[in-house]
Parts: sequence; structure tokens; C-alpha cells
Amino acid sequence: MNRWISALILLPAIPGALCAQDARDIQAGDRTILQQCEALEQRVAGQWDALEQLLVGWIAEDEPDLPASWSGLLTNLANLQQESDLRHSLTGSDFSRDLLVLRARITDLTSKVPSMPAESRQPAGEKLRQVAARVDVLGKELEALGETCGWLLANLEKWKVEFEVNIQLSGANKAREGLRKRAGTALDEIREARGGPGTATSPERSGSWAMGRAVRAPVPLPILVERARRATREEPFVNALGLEFLPLPGHPGLLMCRTETRVRDFERFVAATSYDATEGACTLEEGGWKRAGGTWRNPRFAWEEGEGADHPAVCVSWEDAKAFCTWLYQGEGLRYRLPSDAEWSAAAGPAKYPWGETFPPPAGAGNYAGEEALTGVFAANRYGVLNGYRDAAPRTAPVASQEPNELGFYDLGGNVWEWCEDWFLLTMNDPDIQKEYRQAGFGDGGGESFRVLRGGSWFDEAETSLRSSCRDFGAPGYRCDTRGFRLVLDVREGS
Repeated sequence: MNRWISALILLPAIPGALCAQDARDIQAGDRTILQQCEALEQRVAGQWDALEQLLVGWIAEDEPDLPASWSGLLTNLANLQQESDLRHSLTGSDFSRDLLVLRARITDLTSKVPSMPAESRQPAGEKLRQVAARVDVLGKELEALGETCGWLLANLEKWKVEFEVNIQLSGANKAREGLRKRAGTALDEIREARGGPGTATSPERSGSWAMGRAVRAPVPLPILVERARRATREEPFVNALGLEFLPLPGHPGLLMCRTETRVRDFERFVAATSYDATEGACTLEEGGWKRAGGTWRNPRFAWEEGEGADHPAVCVSWEDAKAFCTWLYQGEGLRYRLPSDAEWSAAAGPAKYPWGETFPPPAGAGNYAGEEALTGVFAANRYGVLNGYRDAAPRTAPVASQEPNELGFYDLGGNVWEWCEDWFLLTMNDPDIQKEYRQAGFGDGGGESFRVLRGGSWFDEAETSLRSSCRDFGAPGYRCDTRGFRLVLDVREGS
């Protein structure tokens, strides 16, 4: 089996030092960095192939119970783990050094973009951002490879004890069969994480559920689950899309995303699935709320250039949010869903308002309808605002623009109303809010017509709407520019 480790040494090296290159080279579309990135991707894919072959070769051994066979597999796995360890950048990992060189070159070129002609800056900057994102994925893949080797090493020790017991209980042949089954299951986990059988040697197809290059490191599902269960506020679980999840107080095994789902996340979903979420959205227009062609891509807001990707996805319905959760589950194998009403309350905390117990909100409390909202159609329609209050965003703001709450969650007050799993009942609300709804002619449709929304939005200024306890409602298929969602991750035993 040492032949597989030897094969790693023969993998093609990245081309030598990057040639000198200035901003004109970027403008002309020089592909040196991209070629180096692709070469490194092939090498990383080779590392994963080598790991698979170690298991394939070991399962095929006639006598896997021999001490030499165990010892050889353990040694080879340990070597592969160290080769992929990014912490050894100064002591021998070629991968680490190559990643450092590539990142440094990208940083250097990025610093030259502002000196380019104005019409060339945006495409040049975007090109470098895309390559930087690919390099980040490579780093995560190498980290995942090392972690997977460690996971296998730990399991092999357990399997060895189990194997020795089974020899005594069932005989050598059945014990050997059970051992091969264990190893085969581990091999299936690794292949599934990489995108399924037949995709192992193609970086472009690995994780093909996502847009373009893989957005997640190919980590076996048991490792992902364990990572999530170990998450803390200081070290959150980070999923394939880069969304951070924190433990939900009082709900063991449940984590909630610390931010709302962003436009960039929903864009990946649509690109991967061709899901159509473009019809019938209500957006704020002169004269009120109208279906005027707004969508999650263009909710008819005046976003700052290049800023929209980190805003919360709006003009998405409860049904759209559920479809997004299904897609993410199919890609990662982890169970994502919308929060229940009770789970959302646990994340918001016990205070009357997201910022505390008194009204009006202090500066920086959240993205609500302050005096900054008095622009465009909002001002033309003469909607009310929080007098004396001002935040930086007249409509939505990039997620996490405000300070987090005491539990580490952002924007549980303001920015956008957030869909929850539950059916809406008027009696969920405080008595005075129930009265407001009834006076306005709103009911709950018997409890199976509308879904719960929580948190308030950029449009809201009323004291009742800004309470943490306030429940708004919407039909499951309704799309509006004040509504978005955040995710819950369920890693409870048996979930």
C-alpha cells in the first residue's frame, strides 16, 4: 500500500514562481493564476483519490487481520493526514506553501486594480475575487482531507477491537466480513461527500449540486454532524455557503444561523436548480404595494454598487424558503429547515424588544424605518417613520450590519420579517396586537391559511411591530420585499 503514498509524491507540481505581472496583464486576461489554481485543484483531487485507493486496496486484502496490514494502513493514513495539514506550512507541506504563494499573489494583484482604467476595475476585481474563492475552497478541502484521515484512524482503532472480539464470537471469516463492511461504509461516506462514485478525479464535478466549483469541502457526513454538535458562539459551525450557525439555547442539537439568508446564497440555489422564484412579488411602489416586476434579484431597491449580494434575500415566499432548505439538505446531507416560532423566540431572548425593555429604540438598535427611509416612493407615499431615529439603510442593509444580540444572532429585530415553520394564529400575539389585527379586518383563516413571520423589517416603525413577541403573517406562496428567512440546522440524535 505504500505505492499509493509514493504516487502522491509524483503528482504534478505547481508551476514555478509566478511571473512578474502588472495591472495591464490582469486587464488583458492573463491566465497564469487561474492555471496555477487549476493545477493545485488537480493535486488536491489526487490526494482524495489516494485516500480512496488506500481503503479500496485494504478492503481487497485477503488477510486484513494481519498485524502488518493494520500497521501499513495506519502508517499510510497518518502520512496522508500530515501531507494535507495546513499547519505544517513551514515544516514540509507543499500544499500549504503553494496556497500561501497563490494567496499572496492574488493580494498583490488586487492592490493594483485601483490603478487600472475605471472601465476595467470591476471585471478585473471580480476575476480576482473568483480565483480567491477557489483558493479558499482548496484550503477547506485540504483541511477536510486531514480531518477525514483522522476520523478513519480513530475508527480503525475501534474496528480493530471489534474485529478481535468477533473472531472469538463468530470466527475469522465472519469477523473479516464485518470488517470489510465497516471499511466499505466509510468508503461510501467519502465518495458521497465528494459528489458520488465516478466524480472523484474531477474538481469541476465534485460537489456538483452547487454552482460551478464545489462550495464545500468533501467531508463525510458523520464529521459534519460532529462539527455542528461541537459548535459554540466563539467557534460556530460554518456550512457550505459560509453561513455561521450557533447553538440555540434550551434546544440541544439545534443550531440557528446567526444571519438571514443572503442574496448570494439564494443565487447559488437558483443557479444549481433553475428554480423559478420570479413571479408575483409585491414591492413598494408609488401608491403602495404593487406587483411591478420586482424579484429577489431586483427588489427595486437602490443598492450600492456591488453590495446587494450580502443583503438578505427578499421577495421569497415560505415555499421558496422550504425549497432552499431541501436543496441544501440534498447537497450536504444535513437537515436544514425554518425555525419554529418557539425556536425563533429562544434566539431572540426574553426582552420586550430586541434591544431591551424601553421604547423608542436607541441608536444602532436595528434596521427599521427611521428618518433615512424618507426617500423615493417611501417618502412619496408619506409613510410614518421613527422620528429622531436613523440608521444607515433606507431599505434593506447587508446582514450583520448592526450589533448582534446577547446570544450572538444578528438582525432578529429589523431588516426583514423572517418566515417560521408554524401556522399563524391571532392568539399568538399580545392582546393589544390581536385587537389591532381585528380592527384592521385581519383574521387567521382558522390556523391553516398563513405562516408566521417574526422580527420586523426596514419598513416598520410602529411600537407593536418592533416588539420581539410580535407575529406577522403571510400566505405560504406570498412574496414581498419586506420578507426573508434564516435557517435552523437539526443535528439531534435520530433527526
